[in-house]
Amino acid sequence: MDIEIRKLYEIIVSAEDFKQDSIDEELRKEIKEFLKEHYVNQNNANVESVAFSLAEIGEEAGFVRGFKYAFRLLSECVENKSVI
Repeated sequence: MDIEIRKLYEIIVSAEDFKQDSIDEELRKEIKEFLKEHYVNQNNANVESVAFSLAEIGEEAGFVRGFKYAFRLLSECVENKSVI
């Protein structure tokens, strides 16, 4: 199931309107600020690249986890005949 959810995530992320997402811009801003505060050699582009890559891995993992929780909640509501 994780593979299918990750494929869905890739499709969503590759959409042009998703690339302009304000959350992504805010995350990049926070990462840069964090690196300025906590990393001595703040001019190292490689460190920034690694930080962005790690953030993207975390975003994907969060999407998969959230998708699973949403699916479980929906299943429980259907099982209990609750209306969302």
